[in-house]
Amino acid sequence: MANPAQLYYLPARVRRHMADQAQLRLEFEDDTAYEHLVLTTIVDAERTAAGRQSVGGWDLRAGRQIILVALGDSMGASHALEALRPMRILVFGAAYKVLDLLLEFTMKVNNEPFFKGASRWTMADKLNYATSKAPAQLPVPLNQQHWKALCALYSKWLEPRHSVVHRKAQLAPDGSLVGQDRNGNSLPPVTAASQDSFAETMSLVADSVINSVWARQGERRIEWLLDRLGADHGQAAFGSRRPVDPIPRIVLDLSELSAGRLHFDPRPIGSIRPPPTVADVELHGRVGGCEVVYVVPLEGVCLDSEVEFDPTDPAWAQHRMPSGSV
Repeated sequence: MANPAQLYYLPARVRRHMADQAQLRLEFEDDTAYEHLVLTTIVDAERTAAGRQSVGGWDLRAGRQIILVALGDSMGASHALEALRPMRILVFGAAYKVLDLLLEFTMKVNNEPFFKGASRWTMADKLNYATSKAPAQLPVPLNQQHWKALCALYSKWLEPRHSVVHRKAQLAPDGSLVGQDRNGNSLPPVTAASQDSFAETMSLVADSVINSVWARQGERRIEWLLDRLGADHGQAAFGSRRPVDPIPRIVLDLSELSAGRLHFDPRPIGSIRPPPTVADVELHGRVGGCEVVYVVPLEGVCLDSEVEFDPTDPAWAQHRMPSGSV
């Protein structure tokens, strides 16, 4: 089995950038704490209200061989989504604030000077940077294509942001956000679909930058979301297919060997048809008299032979779930 710690391998150059950015990541996490909480809470609530699903998969523990069926639950979804509707303006403002702070993070990483001795960058400075600079370093793990799309959104939605914060903005009956320019004229609407994709994008970007690594399927999902925003940012498409969501589970037995080592046999996974390409492998067992669960990505599991591991190995310890979490 591949070392789980190597599942998200980063080149040496990127690891150096991570070290250089460590303090800035802490500042970014602190500065975006409120907005990140708003985005995570509302995005999760909207996805749940739109149709909650239990995760399907396969239980291959001894004597079971059960297919776990994914069930949808959207009871009361329309009422829940309507209750969340007034939050749209707040969520758009929070998403834009995270993007604004991402610009500042990048400017700091690249030692961008303040303008004419000022002590801070204005939004005009940041807009100029977003539209005219190709930074040598980006916050890990973003790449230049992500950056161009995000900067284009920053530019396009600066006036709607100003309208939300300083002027007047309202929601149309279809959920579109309609702001006003400096003269009181209506700005082009930001559709409900674009708001949703933007909010989830910035929530995932914040997670990824704070942790300096993509969450599970995070890069694919962000690129899929940015493709959904293609009409807004006008940049090249990523061509990313919609990620598997929710991720299916494959449940296996975990047993305790002598000397404290643990053991599982992944070979039964090879009997699943059609073979899954993305799944979480859940290892359930009793260790030291206690129920334990480890969750590892299927992509990191070699299906050809049995596996033994030391539970104190940090590469494995990070995959142990808190009691009652699965």
